[in-house]
Amino acid sequence: MTFLFDENLPASLCRLLEDLYPGSVHAAQVGLGGATDRDVQQYAIDNGHVVATKDSDHAELALTLFQGAKVVWIRLGNCNVSGLHLLLRNSLASLEALSESDEVVLVIP
Repeated sequence: MTFLFDENLPASLCRLLEDLYPGSVHAAQVGLGGATDRDVQQYAIDNGHVVATKDSDHAELALTLFQGAKVVWIRLGNCNVSGLHLLLRNSLASLEALSESDEVVLVIP
């Protein structure tokens, strides 16, 4: 599984999680800085990424418009990079289950 981290998440997550999710990218790194949610979703589908975001719009798009999209919706309030890093690292089993299932959205509270 590889992630496309949305702009609302720190780009440093790519490096911090490289051992678990090699090939993950941040939206800004692939020219999607300021892009619409639809453009981000399409890029993720075209490149085999799961969108990781704190934005509910991505979950809604994946459920309604984008066939084949997968989204990890992180519903953690204000937190630092370390908190996000640990949350995603500790959610490995759930994330792997998402990638192997027909489910479209995984909500991480």
